[in-house]
Amino acid sequence: MRSGLQSSPKPGVFSVVDPNGDPVPAGQYGLLLYKGGMVCSTGFSDIAADFICKKMGITGAKGWLDAYKFTLQDELKVTINDTHCSDDGCTWSAEGIKCSSSKKVFLNCGEGSS
Repeated sequence: MRSGLQSSPKPGVFSVVDPNGDPVPAGQYGLLLYKGGMVCSTGFSDIAADFICKKMGITGAKGWLDAYKFTLQDELKVTINDTHCSDDGCTWSAEGIKCSSSKKVFLNCGEGSS
């Protein structure tokens, strides 16, 4: 099943959190969540990072990385994988998700890309 983000998602669909699951402010790296689950980095790109930050109301992405940094990651499921983005939006897989523990997206949304 492919899901899309061509239209605006509901508020709170995406969030960036610290090791305790609390929101991080713009300009800091945190674990990217979609509907309370993690985002696998397979297919993720700078375009996806910028797109998601903008959907969260922030100018753009300062950066992203894939990593295992928080024990919180042991408790959460992965809700999206195999992300593909173009100028028209992003799509991803939401079924049959397999993702290694080190392949979760950490995102830094801030003013302007770098």
